[in-house]
Amino acid sequence: MRFAPVWNLHAFFRIYGLTFSLLPCALTAVFLWYFLSDRLHSLYLNEIRQTLTIQGQFLDTWISYRQRDIQRLAEVKEVVGMDLDATDRSFRQFLAVMPEFRGLGLIDANGRTVVDTVTTPGLYLGDRAYFRAAEQGKSYISDVLVGRATGTSLIIFASPVMSGDGAFRGVIFAPVSLDMIEEIIRPRIQFEGRTLLLDKSRKLISGAQRMGPGAANGMPHPASHSIRTDGESFTYKGLDGEEIVAVALPLDTLGWVLVGEVKAEAMRKAVRPVLGWVLAAGGVSFLLALPLLFRMARQVESVVMPLARHARGVAGGNYSQPPPEVRLDKSPLELRVLAEAYETMRAKILSDMNLLETLALTDDLTRLPNRRCLMEEGLRLLEISARAGNPCSCMIIDVDHFKDVNDRLGHAMGDQVLAALATVFRESLRGADLLGRLGGEEFLVICTNTDAADALHLADRLRQNLRGITSGPLADLNITVSIGVATLTAPVEDAPALFDRLILTADMAMYQAKTSGRDKVVLANCDPRQSTCNDFII
Repeated sequence: MRFAPVWNLHAFFRIYGLTFSLLPCALTAVFLWYFLSDRLHSLYLNEIRQTLTIQGQFLDTWISYRQRDIQRLAEVKEVVGMDLDATDRSFRQFLAVMPEFRGLGLIDANGRTVVDTVTTPGLYLGDRAYFRAAEQGKSYISDVLVGRATGTSLIIFASPVMSGDGAFRGVIFAPVSLDMIEEIIRPRIQFEGRTLLLDKSRKLISGAQRMGPGAANGMPHPASHSIRTDGESFTYKGLDGEEIVAVALPLDTLGWVLVGEVKAEAMRKAVRPVLGWVLAAGGVSFLLALPLLFRMARQVESVVMPLARHARGVAGGNYSQPPPEVRLDKSPLELRVLAEAYETMRAKILSDMNLLETLALTDDLTRLPNRRCLMEEGLRLLEISARAGNPCSCMIIDVDHFKDVNDRLGHAMGDQVLAALATVFRESLRGADLLGRLGGEEFLVICTNTDAADALHLADRLRQNLRGITSGPLADLNITVSIGVATLTAPVEDAPALFDRLILTADMAMYQAKTSGRDKVVLANCDPRQSTCNDFII
């Protein structure tokens, strides 16, 4: 049982403000004089830690996403097939939407570039570490290199190109200039702060132009032998002889270290005005101190309370609500840091939730809607058709003898066949049709505003389109499908239950196509409301 009252921030400030404003002003001033300096010093160091944490997480995430982009590009069929013209077009389309990369190149198995968006192909790169790693089937992120074609400092992302049978075909490589890394770790530290990026040997990778006179990329950090990477602060003498306070955090990427630095004198200068204000405030009377305290309370409330309301909404699952409206033009430094950190966390949570939602509703192999998405979106389409008085048809597609494909050619080939079938189905259907993978080798199609005759025609066209394929995983396999069709024309009252019956009826029609010889389209000529269906049209 809770006996103590729970106050909101408004009541808390006023009650405690009235109480403590009556204490002797001199005692308050003396207390703050001795302890505020260390407190502010700790807050500034926390700001550096928070900034480094955010920058480090963003840099690690950015690098992992870019490496994933290159890996996915290495799996594109034009690249795997070494279609150089198509690969060059794909590369340039990719660079048009991914300006982070300075270019893209494809190296053949002999170590020479055959496609290069930056310079003329034919450059020998077989001696590069990333080429040797790719020969072993490994992706690679290089240390800082000097590009042979451009002469600039670069970081190379590389991924092997492997054929369907696992043979090495070549390497995709994509350079990223240090200017891009510089942009990512652009400092947001107050009081003449700066952010530096060091490699595993504690040499400067990025940020050297802010180190001072004589600094250059590749030089050791002035505190190379005393850097602490446990998040605790350390001090050293900078190149100009000034005392520097720094915090270093390790990155997950290649053993790099992110260092945030602030001049000790700049921090002391930031503290002195605050201490002077405290001493001046100690000399004013109670009538002047009380309004100032209330004014401070309003400033804190204007930042904390909107954040608290927004956080309560996030805790309740409302991730897409608009960001909190916080005015920071006159807010203290700590509240600015709090608001900025909260906005960063809010954006990351929203991005992660959107990604999780996409992954939860998409089949990873075929990139089609998965069973969960089909059940939710299909029911919605059925209800829309019912309200408009339009028929709605359902198709269950099952790949014939798919187990034989897995047994003869392996599950990897079976996966390629399913992905290729999904492409054929998508191209054969209309834009308004909902296509997805139920599981295994079964696919589901929901066709709104489609009667039985149109659904039969659409299903047969889909079946016939498989016969004309002469390239890709489906070539020479003679893949056929059995399709069951069911149509609902009457108004819908209990949509969820009737949607399940519609799918079940189409499933019975599909099994009828299986038992009657496969490679057929069968229509369930009955109302899906019936518990059984014995009338099928082949």
